[in-house]
Amino acid sequence: TSGLDAQPRPMERLGDVLANIRESLGEWFRSADPLVASGLDRLRIAPVDLRAQHAVASAIRIHAQREAAFAVPDITRTALDLGLKGVTAAHVDARVSELIRNEKLIPGKEDRIDGVVTHVTTPEALATERGILAEIERGKGEGRVIVSADTVIERINAASGDKELNAGQMAAATMALTSADRIVAVQGVSGAGKSTMLASVARNVEQEGGKVVGLALMKATADRLGAEAGIESRTVSS
Repeated sequence: TSGLDAQPRPMERLGDVLANIRESLGEWFRSADPLVASGLDRLRIAPVDLRAQHAVASAIRIHAQREAAFAVPDITRTALDLGLKGVTAAHVDARVSELIRNEKLIPGKEDRIDGVVTHVTTPEALATERGILAEIERGKGEGRVIVSADTVIERINAASGDKELNAGQMAAATMALTSADRIVAVQGVSGAGKSTMLASVARNVEQEGGKVVGLALMKATADRLGAEAGIESRTVSS
């Protein structure tokens, strides 16, 4: 074979060039986030609109870490706080509306006359909530009673020490300790006293030879839960 024959043909060189271009631009065209445009769609979007997409996606992820459903004004505020160049409230609101139309966000049921959507969630969050409810249902009667109903109030009060529980906290602690269900769900807003309630539950569990371990999505939340409830706590991923 001559040296001339060994040289790449023009079409081969062109193929190599195109392959290199595809490899170089591949990551730019792809988006792992379903809340952000991907592929050639990104080329049709103005830079400020693409930044708005990223701002909204980030805001949604931030709120999704803490709650299953979130208020639209909170998404707008968080997206704007990210400070991406040129992104305004109008850009954010338009993107949220687009995500709802494309079923990337699920609107909550509204009874407002004007039909304005006030709360949304993601399909992933909705699937997670449904999974939790299914696990709760499957776990009914599959656990064991930790403290008998006739002594539970006295035991909770003793474990609470100088932190007297309110009616809601007492009801939640009583349910957790006397239920025969494998999973007991307690819901409350931030600052409602769930950690204080959990501390009294944990002390009773420990008295019965058990151990309570706290799990949270974020390390800061896990650290706070451990400190306030006096239990071992870690992140879900750890």
